[in-house]
Amino acid sequence: FQLERYVAATVILKTPDGKFLSPGAAVLHAESGKRGVVGYDGMTFVEDLQALNHLTVQGKGASCRAQFAYETEAGRQLPTLGPFVCQPLTEGKQ
Repeated sequence: FQLERYVAATVILKTPDGKFLSPGAAVLHAESGKRGVVGYDGMTFVEDLQALNHLTVQGKGASCRAQFAYETEAGRQLPTLGPFVCQPLTEGKQ
């Protein structure tokens, strides 16, 4: 049988002014199409990580996008990555 590597991490997201994103905001991982939710302290769980990842976050009256690189390491436990800055999206740009 074929083994499949599970590639996931807890990702910490902050606003440009250094505050954690609000809990409850919806998160979309562009590369996998998987969705999640921001928890306390700006944490969200992201599966199927790629070498370069893009997250779009939509919350209470605000939307933002973050990107980060990920490098797979053999034997690596589930990592916590970040914090990464979630840059506000401008009107009409998703």
